[in-house]
Amino acid sequence: MPYAVPYLRFSHASQRGGSTLERQQKMVGDWLDRHPDYALFTQKYEDKARSGFKGAHLEHGFGKLRQAIQDGAIKSGDVILIEAMDRAGRLEPLEMFPILSEIVLAGVSIITLDDGARYDRDSVNNHNLFLLVAKIQQAHQYSAALSRRVAASYEDRRRKARVGEKVKIRTPVWLDNDGQLITDLVPLIVQAFEDFASGLGEKRIHARIADKHPMLAKLDPTTIRRWMGLKAAIGYWDDIPDVFPAVISKDLFYRVQKRLEQRVEAPRSAARKHTMSGLVKCGVCGANATVKANKGKGTFVVCGKRHRIGELGCTNNKSIPYALFNFLASQTSSSYLQRALQQQQLSESEKQAIVVRGELDEISQRLDQLYGLAELGATDELKRRIQALIAEREEKQGRLTFLVQDSGPITLDDAVETENDLLDDDSERWNALLKSVGFAIHFFPDGRITAPVESINGYDFSECRYAGYAPKPAMYLMDTPHGRYEFENLSSKKHVWPEEEGG
Repeated sequence: MPYAVPYLRFSHASQRGGSTLERQQKMVGDWLDRHPDYALFTQKYEDKARSGFKGAHLEHGFGKLRQAIQDGAIKSGDVILIEAMDRAGRLEPLEMFPILSEIVLAGVSIITLDDGARYDRDSVNNHNLFLLVAKIQQAHQYSAALSRRVAASYEDRRRKARVGEKVKIRTPVWLDNDGQLITDLVPLIVQAFEDFASGLGEKRIHARIADKHPMLAKLDPTTIRRWMGLKAAIGYWDDIPDVFPAVISKDLFYRVQKRLEQRVEAPRSAARKHTMSGLVKCGVCGANATVKANKGKGTFVVCGKRHRIGELGCTNNKSIPYALFNFLASQTSSSYLQRALQQQQLSESEKQAIVVRGELDEISQRLDQLYGLAELGATDELKRRIQALIAEREEKQGRLTFLVQDSGPITLDDAVETENDLLDDDSERWNALLKSVGFAIHFFPDGRITAPVESINGYDFSECRYAGYAPKPAMYLMDTPHGRYEFENLSSKKHVWPEEEGG
C-alpha cells in the first residue's frame, strides 16, 4: 500500500492551546477514512510554532520530510497531506516553487485538504501549474503584508512607550489590563523568582504557588520558566525601561539570569519526598540515592542506578539507614549553607554590580544587532545609536570597576539559625541551597560514608562507617574517627533530627 504522510504546521506559540492542530489532524483522519487504499506513514512531520514565512520549518519538520523523500523512505506513489498550500511554507515564489517541484518530481503527490486538489507530475504539467503558482504567490503576499502591518504597529507602540504613553500590549499575569501590579499576586511572584534563584526548578515552584491564588490555578510550569527571562518583571517592554511597575528588584532579576545561564549543567534541584533527596550519592557511580522502606527495620538508602537497572547499572549493593545521613547533614551542612546564603544575600554594592553586569550584557547584545544592521548599510541614525551605546557601555564599565565590595558576611551562627528555620518551614529551599554549592554525602559498598569535613561542633565526620544493626536494643551503629554513634530504629520516612548528639 502507498503511504499517506501528514505534514502539520502552525506559526505562533499562541496557537498551541487552540484548535489549529486538532483541525489539521481531523482533516487528515477524514481523508484517510475516504481513502482506505493508503496507509498512514509511521513517522510524524510537524512544525509547531515555526514560521513558514521566514523558513524556520525548513530546518526542522518540513526539512526532515524532504530528507525522507531524498533518502527513499517516502517513495514514488506516496502522498503528502497538508491542510493548505501555505502550510508547506510562505516563502517567496522563486524559493517555494523549486522546493515543491522537488517533491513532485520524486513521484510524491501533494494533496491540499482544504480543497482536495492533488498536485502530481501530470496535473502540474497540465491544468494545475498556474493554480500552484497562484497559491504560492498568494501565501507569500499575505504574510508579507501581515509582517509589514505588525512591524508598523510594533514601531508605533515603541514610540508611545518611549514618551510614557500607555500602549496596548500583552502583559504577564502579575499586571492588570491597565498595566498595574495585582497587589495580592506580588508576594507569590517574588517567591517564584526567589525560589528559582535559590535553585528550585519550575515544577517545584509551580507546586508551591499554584494553589495560593485563583489566577495561578491553571498555571503551567513552563510559564514559570518563561517568567524568569521576562524583563517586564523589572518594568521593561522590549528595551524600554519603566513601561510597567517592577514586580521584583533588579538584583533579584539578574541573579535569576545568572541562574538561567547555569541551568544547562545544573543538577536536579528539587527535594521530592525526602529532605535529603539528591544530597546523598553512590560513591561508586555517583548516581543519586533512592530511599526504600524496609518493613520493621525503618527507611534505608540504596544506589538509585542499581535500584533501577540492577547489578549491570552499579556494583554498589549496600543499604544504609536514612537516619545516618540525616545526622551527618546536621553536623556538616551549616558551613555550606553559609556559603549558599552569602551568594543569595548581597550587599548594596554587590546588588548594584549585578545590575550593572546585566545591563552591560544587554548593551553588548544590542550592539551586536546594530553592527549586523550596519553591514547592510550604515545610516547616520544607525551610527548615532552605535556611538551612544558605546558611550553608555564605557560609563557602566567604569561604574562597575569602582563599585566598592562592602559585603557584610553571613556568620556561621546566622547560617545555623537560618538552617533551623528552613528545616522547620521550607526544607525544599534548604535542599536546593545546599545543592547549589555542591554539598553531597557519598556511601560505598563496604559501608563507608564520606561527608564534607566541616562540622559545627568540631568533630571529624569526613569518613564514617555503617557498623550494622543491633537488635537488642534496636539501634543502627555508625563508627566515626572519634567514636561510635547509636541511632534509634526509626520507621518514619520523614526527616527526624537527633535531639542530642548520637541520636
